[in-house]
Amino acid sequence: MPLPRWLARFNRRATNHLLRPLVTRLPGWGEVVHAGRRTGREYRTPVIFFRRADRFVVALDYGPDADWVRNVLASGGCRLETQGRVLRMVRPRVVRDELRLAAPLPVRLMLRLTRAVDFLELEQEEGGTEGTGSRDDEPGAVMRTPVAAAISAAFFLVGPGVFVGLVPWLMTGWQMRTPARWWAPLRGLGALLIAIGVGVLVQAFARFVAEGRGFWERRAREPMLPPQLFRTRAFSAGNATGCLLYASLYGALFFVAQFLQTVQGYGPLGAGLRLLPWTACLFLVSPVAGALVNRLGERSLAVGGLLLQALGMAWIARIASPDLPYAALVPPLVVAGAGVSMTMPAAQNAVVGSVVKTDLGKASGTFNMLRFLGGVFGTAILVAAFATAGGFGSARAFTDGFAAAFGGAAALSLAGALAGLGLPGRRPAAAAPLTANA
Repeated sequence: MPLPRWLARFNRRATNHLLRPLVTRLPGWGEVVHAGRRTGREYRTPVIFFRRADRFVVALDYGPDADWVRNVLASGGCRLETQGRVLRMVRPRVVRDELRLAAPLPVRLMLRLTRAVDFLELEQEEGGTEGTGSRDDEPGAVMRTPVAAAISAAFFLVGPGVFVGLVPWLMTGWQMRTPARWWAPLRGLGALLIAIGVGVLVQAFARFVAEGRGFWERRAREPMLPPQLFRTRAFSAGNATGCLLYASLYGALFFVAQFLQTVQGYGPLGAGLRLLPWTACLFLVSPVAGALVNRLGERSLAVGGLLLQALGMAWIARIASPDLPYAALVPPLVVAGAGVSMTMPAAQNAVVGSVVKTDLGKASGTFNMLRFLGGVFGTAILVAAFATAGGFGSARAFTDGFAAAFGGAAALSLAGALAGLGLPGRRPAAAAPLTANA
């Protein structure tokens, strides 16, 4: 069953206008330029497309009866604008593929959720290319790379996440008429989908930079940030892991001190002292993790640490209440603190250990920049979750928002754990030198 028509109308009137500045620049994305069947007026529709041999394939999430599909079929072709190129497409036809083999595996899984089985196949007209596009690519070559799959999968995750998770928050009346046991799980599922989608986008952005497409740094004689650094898996995965780690950490830290003061009634000093079970882990666990990182590998420590942080955040979200005793808050704070203390040295070691000595400053600067960027966006995401689920009107309202924010922090930690799977594993021990007997 294709996606509902009301969603297609919403995308045509709102989402498409927001995406228009990006779709002609992102790999695997483009804009179909087609003419109306009756008016002859020119229309533009953003699409995600893939390559199958010599054909361009577009997944029809809204079914083969969408207006733009009928326009393309009626006119026998269209123009496809992507990455600075204008491709003239001919011989369109709609095919049904129950196995969705035209799409890369990550997108194939998302298409199963939307139950999309119809695809539009197009052929490029011989010599039908205008514009310069990428400097070293044939038309559409980048769509064969994992970048297109990653970006497309991220949008397939973020989109459902917005509608499944955020719409119930915004529709206050719907919440009031619906039992909490129905909309609360949807809220958590939506936050998880959004967090995973953001994580995939971070990874896709790193790959996009690594390929140097459209970025002036590639053409600079002495670039401030060499794009080739992102070609190293440890560098890209380490930065993505660190970004999501601090997105969860800074956002949670923003709220827990307010919870202790606003709901629990402690003063600023008292609230700060009661955060010691969380922050003291940095002094106890981090030195041990730093000593073990070369023996166990960055992947084990980072993924394990982020899973512990996600557990601690979810634990707090689960038990949060206005009359929560402080003693019940200590164990999850310790678990989360141990997790972040394990992940910090692992992610940073992966980043700075993946470059030569002359690039250490650039690697460290990139990691710190993405750390602060993740903190800003993480705090903004959790504030939005807090504002839609609760408020400052009462202790109960603040606790509701606090629980939603910490649920989002747990989802960001899980997304960071997924990104951490790309970090290097345990390094083999160096072989002892052989000594020859005289």
